[in-house]
Order: sequence, then structure tokens, then C-alpha cells
Amino acid sequence: MIEVIDVLDKVIKLGESLGAEEVFIYGKEHTVMSYEILVGNISSRISTTVGAQIIVSIGKRHGSSYTTDVSEEGLLRALSDAISIARASSEDPEWPGVPNFSEKYEEVKDVEYDIESASRAVQELYKSLLKDNRLVYNVGYEGTIEKTFIANSYGAEIITTEYGNGLTAYLSVQTSQGASPGIWDYIVSKEQIVDSSALLENLEFLAKKAESLIKARDMTVPTIWHPSALMSILTYGFLPAIKGDAIHKKSSRYLEKFGESIFSKSLTIYDDPTRKDLVNYVPYDADGVRTKRIDIVKAGTLINSIWNYHWASLEGRETTGHATRNPRPGEYGINVHNISIEFGRRSLDDLISEISEGVYILSLQGAHSTNPESGRFSVMANPAFYIKDGEIVGCLLGASITSSVDDVLNKFKEATSDYKEGFRSTLPWALIDNIRILSRV
Repeated sequence: MIEVIDVLDKVIKLGESLGAEEVFIYGKEHTVMSYEILVGNISSRISTTVGAQIIVSIGKRHGSSYTTDVSEEGLLRALSDAISIARASSEDPEWPGVPNFSEKYEEVKDVEYDIESASRAVQELYKSLLKDNRLVYNVGYEGTIEKTFIANSYGAEIITTEYGNGLTAYLSVQTSQGASPGIWDYIVSKEQIVDSSALLENLEFLAKKAESLIKARDMTVPTIWHPSALMSILTYGFLPAIKGDAIHKKSSRYLEKFGESIFSKSLTIYDDPTRKDLVNYVPYDADGVRTKRIDIVKAGTLINSIWNYHWASLEGRETTGHATRNPRPGEYGINVHNISIEFGRRSLDDLISEISEGVYILSLQGAHSTNPESGRFSVMANPAFYIKDGEIVGCLLGASITSSVDDVLNKFKEATSDYKEGFRSTLPWALIDNIRILSRV
């Protein structure tokens, strides 16, 4: 697909000759390799999808067209369709035009994934996790390669390659009291994963603890939040309120709070897509804007929001380089690339060892129902583990939390030096103090 860059200039110039004042092209080639054992059934696939979106401006009118044919002929047909749509459209007084950046950048990497290596990693992990008292629901591997090209009337020509791998496992332990909640964990890596020993060790530890099931009771205790649980509340309750579209529409609860200390002074949140060693390395956003580290919360003070070109233009601001696009349905939005919380100096074991009574939260069931405007949520902490005298002693049943994202971030006390990469995140474990746990059993 990368050879298509050779014809982009021709497509753009033809568009301008046909009456388009601006032309913007965003294309993507997405390859997925997966291997999975789901309740004993094996499936695998390798698939590639290719497509490009062409957007044109004619004054305050604009049109868009998508094509899966990224040859010169296919792009020219999509260009013609986009121009026809723009001419037939009504004027949009808020249309700021296409992103008007002009950088040239090329970072192409030939990446190949070995399905045989992926299958071995999955099968070895699956066999190692199988025990008489367990049901291993799923062990899966997925590798993705995403090649993107961006070009516009202002001279931008950007080609990037992003890639990453994930290995996950999900199981339940059978006990005399019944089955434990589902226990899961994952590894995400830039390179193909061939060694699953760290994931196996952690899952074995949790499965052993889950052999003891403890009914939750009402209590207010210190809690340890797994990176997955942290990402859930950030995704559904925090990020929607710092995005430029929410600020422009005045639906963000933080409208008057930028520059104020509203969270724990121990908390610093930032987005950093610039590290090449991490899976979330993203040199340019989907508008063709070079990315950089952005501090969002600094020592408890909310200091920055995130923007793409469109919403920033409407507010008279500069974009922060957080545009995202899905060309097939024409989706255009704002999102972080690699959200992080500043790491601490102590390990997860260190934090747990100091808790006389508390809860270790791996995941939040129902976090997607968080109210994006208020940040309030009511979720099951599932799975969650009971901590007693500095040790994890069993798996909790029926533990729920009703609170708000802002309250959780206010009670943030300490992050670990350990961290876990996820897609769009690199997060530590976090000690959140004085969380109210309610029993639902």
C-alpha cells in the first residue's frame, strides 16, 4: 500500500483542477494475526483490510468518500465522489477546512508476525494453566500492523507504521463454595511475544488465591487498582471531560477548573506517544500533526485538555495532536495515544505489604456505564481480592463501588514503580485510599 504515496500528489492536483479548494487523504492498511483457544476450540486468522478516505472543501461546503481500492483509479473515483457530494451539500458555517499542515515524514518498518510462534505461545500457556479445579475459558494472541498515509493540499506527505502484540488468558477456579469470578491478565508488547512465563506466574498466583472465596462486606479501606481498572475509569469518566468537543459544547464538568488543584497532589497524568520502545509510539496524529508529551494533570492541578484540528479551530486554539480517524465509517474524533500516570518508587508487593485490610481490584465490571458528564459510576469490583495483614488471602465475591472518578483521583495516594503496557496506555498499579466497598451478596 505504501507505494500509493506516489500518486497522492496527482490525485490532489486533479481535485484542485476540478474545483476543490482543499483535498485531504487519509489511508490505512490494517493487518491482524490472531490465534485463540476458546473453551477448548482453536481458531486462527490472518487478515488485511485496506481503505482510504478523501475529504474535499469547496468554500464552506465539504464532501467525503471512502474506497477500498487505493490504486490511482480507485482514489480518483473516490475524489470524484467527494467533489460531487460537496457540490450537493449545504454550506456549513462552522467548517474550518481540512487540516492545513505541511510536514513530510516517512517511517516505514517491515513487520512480519509468525503465526507458528503465536500458536506455540498460546498452547503452552493454555496447557500450563489447565488444572483439575479450573476452567480455562480463553487464551488468545493478537498481533496488529497498521500502516497509515496522510496527504493534503498543503504539501503534507506522512507515512507511519504502528504495530503491537497482545497475549491474554481468562480462567475460573472451581472451589467447594462454587466457581470463582473470572480471573484474567494480559501482556502487551511492541515485539512478538514468545515468553509467557511472567503472565503464567501472575495468573497462577491469582488462581491459587481464588481457591479461597470470601463474601464481601461493607467497609471503607485502602485499595490497590490494577492498570486495567485505572484505564476503565480514565476512559469512561475522565477523558470525555477533557476532550475539545466536550469543552466546545460546554458539556465538560471541568470547564471552569483548568488551572485549579482539584485532585490529589500526588497525582500526575500525562499522554506521551513519543517513546519508540513502547507499543503506543505514535509520531503523528490522524490530522498529520506531530505528537508530543502533554501533561494533563500536574501534581493534582488540571492543566491541559486535548484537541484535534477541527474542534481546536472552532475554539481559536492550537490542536494538541490528538486526532483519531476510522476511515471506513468516516469517524473523526479525539483520544489519547498513550496515557500514563507518573510512576512511583515502590513495587506492587511493597504497597500490598503495608495494608492491614484492603482490596486489590483487577477489573471493574460495568465501567462503560459511567456518566461521562458527571463522572459518577456504580460498578462491581470483579475480580477483586481481599488483602489482610499485608497479604492477598482470597477472592472477594459481590464487592461493588459507587463513587465518582473525581473522588477516586482525589484519593490517589501512590503509584508503583511497576507498570503495564496496554493499547493507548502505560499505567502503574495505584494505591487509592479510603474507598467505600459495598456488599452485593
